[in-house]
Amino acid sequence: LITNSYYSKLEAQKNAGIPSSSVHVIYHGVPDPFTGTSPSRKEKIALAVGSISWPNLKRKGWEPFVRAAAILSEMQFIMVGNWADDSIQYLRSIASDNVDFPGRVSDDELHRLYQSAYVYVQPSLHEGFGLSVAESMLAKCIPVVSRNGALPEVVGDCGFYLDNCEPETIAKMIKSIPKTNDLGERARQRVLEMFPPQKRI
Repeated sequence: LITNSYYSKLEAQKNAGIPSSSVHVIYHGVPDPFTGTSPSRKEKIALAVGSISWPNLKRKGWEPFVRAAAILSEMQFIMVGNWADDSIQYLRSIASDNVDFPGRVSDDELHRLYQSAYVYVQPSLHEGFGLSVAESMLAKCIPVVSRNGALPEVVGDCGFYLDNCEPETIAKMIKSIPKTNDLGERARQRVLEMFPPQKRI
């Protein structure tokens, strides 16, 4: 059995009783679309990317992400992802004016958003890997994530960890990030070193 993280390996052992020696971890290879591109100026944007559905409001933390925006009115919050069901109507009903829901966007637009966003937020209750987190890190976004699932494997010491996934905690963590730091560059280098597509060949 091959899993995409050590967290998922432990889940396979625990839930299916598969011996550790029979489970091998091969991380995702994350392509880098930003090499050779002109660096964009980071803006006051908190970004989250993923399918918008009723289960994901809590599992991915989309509801507390949207509610945190009301506490940080000076920042723009962008929630990118296809609308899988009518949960988008609920999110819109609780969203403050500084939240945008562009839906599913093109790869070029997603890359532009990654490059523009100052922070990437993933307050998940469960995460088998965290591909969007890794993609954002390639664009030098500063990750603000929970400690759940495999997120610490992806982020390492190149981001900020939430004590819980409440809106107030998310907003406080984003606000506490120093305006000048090298975390964005360190985040990019971590993904380039740990998750290059070549390692999957």
